[in-house]
Amino acid sequence: NNGPFVVMPKITGNTLGKTHFKGLHELFAAFLRLSKAINQVHTAQFLTLDLSLENVYVLTDDGGMTGVYLHDFDNMLPMDMVGLADNIGTSFAFAAPEVLLEEFSSICRQTDYYSLAAMLHTLLFGYSPEADQSDPFRFHKTVKPYSDLLKNSVQIQKALNDFFRHCLALYPEDRYQSY
Repeated sequence: NNGPFVVMPKITGNTLGKTHFKGLHELFAAFLRLSKAINQVHTAQFLTLDLSLENVYVLTDDGGMTGVYLHDFDNMLPMDMVGLADNIGTSFAFAAPEVLLEEFSSICRQTDYYSLAAMLHTLLFGYSPEADQSDPFRFHKTVKPYSDLLKNSVQIQKALNDFFRHCLALYPEDRYQSY
């Protein structure tokens, strides 16, 4: 019939926010894969600017996680056009301060790094780093926190504290400069 068609394999998985990882190792492996995917976007001179637990798909099989994929690219912008933007759609729970404050000239690679770290923070502790600590409804409804697994390791707690301090810094220039 000369019509266009697509052949796809059957894949199984879920969004990042609904995926139940077997433990911290699998969770961190997913974020390592995600950071590499974001690096490929940056290498192509784009910013994602809308990272969220719903915009990342985790493929699984009986043996566990097999892949991590970004989707929902409608807010992606070329790096050289970000300063010219007058509006950027985003997932507010994971958005960097410069996006929320509409300081478009400050948006850069570190803006995506902030969102990536905010998502990891939410999965580890059950609430976003920007949540009002006095708000009893601050916990993300779809997330089962992994914080209990962190209690027995002072070394992991120190490493995560250092990581979040550098990734979730208020100003982009104070954040890590690469993934």
